[in-house]
Amino acid sequence: SELEIATGDAEHLRSELAKARGAQDSLILMTARAEELQLKLDRAAQKLELVQTLKEQCSTLASELEIATDDAEHLRNELAKALVAKDELVAVTARAEKLQRKVDQAAPAAAKLKTMKEQCSTLASELELATGEAERLRAFLAETRVAETDVESSSSTA
Repeated sequence: SELEIATGDAEHLRSELAKARGAQDSLILMTARAEELQLKLDRAAQKLELVQTLKEQCSTLASELEIATDDAEHLRNELAKALVAKDELVAVTARAEKLQRKVDQAAPAAAKLKTMKEQCSTLASELELATGEAERLRAFLAETRVAETDVESSSSTA
């Protein structure tokens, strides 16, 4: 009977040992799986850190892009103003060139006018002198007529 009990206990222990070995094998597999999952978790954490860094960089780049876009819009507006100013400058330059051509064309006439003005001034002076001379000649003529009339009156009375 003790043999039967010992045999039963041995069977029970064998069964427990088989279960323990099965559990040990499962534990070894689970440990290997846990290590594999831990490696994946470590890699995922690195990727997550990289993604977080990239996300921050993207956020910074988005802010910089927004600033650059605003700057570009401002520069487009400034360029548009500059192009308008350039067009106005071209128009003013063309007008200035046209006026310069007119000035250049008018230069001979202006020189001629200046010469004529000088001639007119000279003629005015000569006219003034001639007018003075004419006044003297009129006075002399008047005196001569008076003297002639006196001579005729004295000749008729004699």
